[in-house]
Amino acid sequence: MNKGKIYALLLVIMAIWGGTLVSIKVLVTQYHPFTLTATRIFIASICLFLILFLLKKVRFPQREEWKWIVLASVLGVILHHLLLSTGLQYT
Repeated sequence: MNKGKIYALLLVIMAIWGGTLVSIKVLVTQYHPFTLTATRIFIASICLFLILFLLKKVRFPQREEWKWIVLASVLGVILHHLLLSTGLQYT
């Protein structure tokens, strides 16, 4: 892939990513941030598992991995999206 295609792809991805903030701002006027966060994480998890299943990369986590998965889920995903939605609701 040449540099032009890579930069074009990055531009499209960043535009979509930036558009999600605008769409969240609009959606929090109609839905509660908790509902919006739960829906976003649910849809993302289904997409992730479908991609992993198609790539044959699905595996059950080992016992010592669970604490890190739970910590990353709460702090890195749930708390981030909840605070983002709540912040956009009040700005």
